[in-house]
Amino acid sequence: MASRLSIEEERLKVGQVRTIKSNNGKKIDSITLLLSNNVKVLFVPKNNGTLEFTISDPNIDMSNLDCTISEEVLYDLTIQIKNAYNQVVLNEREEKET
Repeated sequence: MASRLSIEEERLKVGQVRTIKSNNGKKIDSITLLLSNNVKVLFVPKNNGTLEFTISDPNIDMSNLDCTISEEVLYDLTIQIKNAYNQVVLNEREEKET
């Protein structure tokens, strides 16, 4: 319980990601991305092969920004994020060379 409390005390900074794990770090319970001081994106893996995706902002009713992502869509999204990361790295290398 003490470790959970220390996690809650350490506030995320904009752009940071927090992963909450259980089962000695083997199971991901949730992933939070802080987009701005108020807007958070929450990913929660479910047991039915889906991922719950929620965008929250306490100042705005964003209840319509929740969805369930299937395993196939999650795979495609992950691959494209990886591809985008690789492009960022490539762009950075090319910029350093010029």
